[in-house]
Amino acid sequence: MASGTRSKNPLGRPRRPAAGDGGTDTRATILDRAEELLAGRGYAGMSMDDVARAAGVTKGTLYHHFPEGKDALIVAVGDRSLRRHGEGLAAAISSAGDARAGLEAVARWVLTNSGGPERLLRDSGRFLPPEQAENMRRGFMTRMYGPVRELLEGGVAQGELPPHDAEFVAWAFLGLLAEFAELQHLLARPRLAEQIVSLMLNGIGAE
Repeated sequence: MASGTRSKNPLGRPRRPAAGDGGTDTRATILDRAEELLAGRGYAGMSMDDVARAAGVTKGTLYHHFPEGKDALIVAVGDRSLRRHGEGLAAAISSAGDARAGLEAVARWVLTNSGGPERLLRDSGRFLPPEQAENMRRGFMTRMYGPVRELLEGGVAQGELPPHDAEFVAWAFLGLLAEFAELQHLLARPRLAEQIVSLMLNGIGAE
């Protein structure tokens, strides 16, 4: 094999370097495993030893990428998660034709991409230093809460939605989606996103 050429797996895709080999994917692998552990255990239930084992790296490699320790790793996971979910929500909203369709697109995105930053946001206020917790909160407000509130307010302005408290409804909607995202394996419904939006807009008498 020529020097510098990456081997391919049976599907023809380039293989990623092993997590501990110093390749450019090592940091991403660490973040992936840390995000999975955080989603399952929360901040208090995850240690740097856990992350190193899950990522297949030494503690030295882990601290090479995150020399400031666990809090720095959590912040990096949160920043990446907020960026990914923010981009996903923006694309979902932009593809919708009206406010209701936009809310359904947001719901589908959150349900499909469970393990979002909501739990990280809750834990950051309890465990991270105040400045880092505030940065996490601002990221959530900008990338997730803000677009949903703007969607709701735009729906009222266009006459698509009845007047309402957009601040409260945006929080309630995102909170409801976060809970359903964690529990949806118990509720197999092909139109869950649409049903959640219908419940929010039309009440318990909705189909």
